Amino acid sequence: MSDSRDIKTYVWHGEQCYFVSTITRDSSCEAGHRFSETIVWEYDWATGKRGGCAIGEFSSPADSIEEHQRQVAALHATGECA
Repeated sequence: MSDSRDIKTYVWHGEQCYFVSTITRDSSCEAGHRFSETIVWEYDWATGKRGGCAIGEFSSPADSIEEHQRQVAALHATGECA
């Protein structure tokens, strides 16, 4: 199977924007296992470019957006990943 984008969100804390993306993908370690991967980057809204390095990476059961929602809420409230 191929990767599938589940959800992406742009979230603000003060003047800083963040880009949160969650995809469902195959595990590279366990054949037949799929999981959701959420990655967070700082995002420059003016240029439309995300930061070079991810500031957070999280995994959860396949087709799950709960981790995505948790990270969005934390970034909005505190400007930091949960």
